[in-house]
Amino acid sequence: MNFLHVTEFLIALHLISVITWSAGILYLARLFVYHRALQEGKDIFMQKFLHENKMELAESAKHMDQQRFSLMERRLYFGIATPSMIVALITGLYVGIVTDQLATAWLGIKMMLVIFLTAYHITLWMLLKRLFSKTLKLSSLFLRLYNELSIVLIVYIVFLASFKAVSPALLYGSMLILVVVFLFFGIRFFSAKKGDGKSK
Repeated sequence: MNFLHVTEFLIALHLISVITWSAGILYLARLFVYHRALQEGKDIFMQKFLHENKMELAESAKHMDQQRFSLMERRLYFGIATPSMIVALITGLYVGIVTDQLATAWLGIKMMLVIFLTAYHITLWMLLKRLFSKTLKLSSLFLRLYNELSIVLIVYIVFLASFKAVSPALLYGSMLILVVVFLFFGIRFFSAKKGDGKSK
C-alpha cells in the first residue's frame, strides 16, 4: 500500500466517521427531547395513563422509560458519537496537512465550524449528566431548538467541503436551511389546520 492509497483510505475513513458522528449527535439530541418531555410529564403514553387514572402504572412506566433513555444515551454518546468524533478530527487534520489545504480560506472556516460542533458535542455530555441526575432545568422545547443548531453547523460544514469555496457554500447552505425551515413550519401549519378541522 503506497502513500496515495493510505491517503485515500484515510479520506474514506474521515467521511465515514463524519457521517456516524453527525448521526450520533443528531439522534442523541433528539433523545434528550423525549427524555426531558418524559420528566416534564409531557410524554404521550404517560398522559394516557394519567388520563385513565392509572397512577401506579404511569410511575412504573416513567421509571422504566427513564432508565432506557439513560442507557441509550450513554451508549450512543460513548460508543458511537465520541469515537467517531475523535476519528473524524484526527483524519480530517491529517488529510488537510497532506493535501496542503490548511491555509485556504474555506478550510479555515470549516475548521472553525468543526470546533463549534466539537463544543456542541461536549455540551451534550453536560446535558446527559444533568438528565441522568434529574437536575436539568431546561425545557424539552429548548432542547428541541438546541438540536437544530447542530443541523445548521453540519449543513455549512458539508457545503464548504463540497464547494471548497466560501461564497457558494454559504449561499447554498443558507438556501437549504431556509427551504427546510419553510417546509417545517408549512407542515406544522397544515397539521394544525387539519387538527382544527377534525375537532369541529
